[in-house]
Amino acid sequence: MTVNNDTSSKITIKVRLSDEDYQDITIDWSDESCEHKQQILIRKIASFIGLPIQYIRVVDIYPTTNHISLSNTESHFHTLYVTIPPPRVNETFWQRINDGDCFYLRSSLFLLDHEHPLDLYVDLFSAEREDIHPTECSEFYCQIKNSRSWLDKKKEIILNSEIFPKVRAITSEVRWTNVWFNTLVDCNILQYFGACCHRYLTNTTKHRRLYFPHRG
Repeated sequence: MTVNNDTSSKITIKVRLSDEDYQDITIDWSDESCEHKQQILIRKIASFIGLPIQYIRVVDIYPTTNHISLSNTESHFHTLYVTIPPPRVNETFWQRINDGDCFYLRSSLFLLDHEHPLDLYVDLFSAEREDIHPTECSEFYCQIKNSRSWLDKKKEIILNSEIFPKVRAITSEVRWTNVWFNTLVDCNILQYFGACCHRYLTNTTKHRRLYFPHRG
């Protein structure tokens, strides 16, 4: 991430999932349709994923150092809660994303509220990071959970009205309780809430069995 953006308002970054090649995403910072420039990027990411933008809560960017969190001002989460971080001042992240930057996309389901039960949390990891490998799992990036097939399943779950009644019933529950776990297991969606690789769970992390061996 070494090229400066001062000479052009249009850049092209490359984004990939674990089982796909990079896809070009062109961002025109001069686009006046967005008051907050972060929305230009988030809209492009929503298009890459194939999900309406209101179902994306946050896009977090992890360059080689530090990290940038971009809250989606068009999300259901933003319209319902007032405690989320305010939009970034345009220049604070704009100049951190450069033409030719390459990223791996990671995503995870999150519970939202009674009206809109589920949404998606998105991370973009720089391909230059030492903790990201193109073909092997790492602590922060799982090759299986960040494939296109898993992403498509998350999209299907978010838009599946048949599971809404069960999920809505636990939106007021304390997270990670037995009721919470059991409902998500019954809906066969709990496994899509985590984005990290289970191989890298620490010794102090209690791994909970999602499904019993006899379950079909």
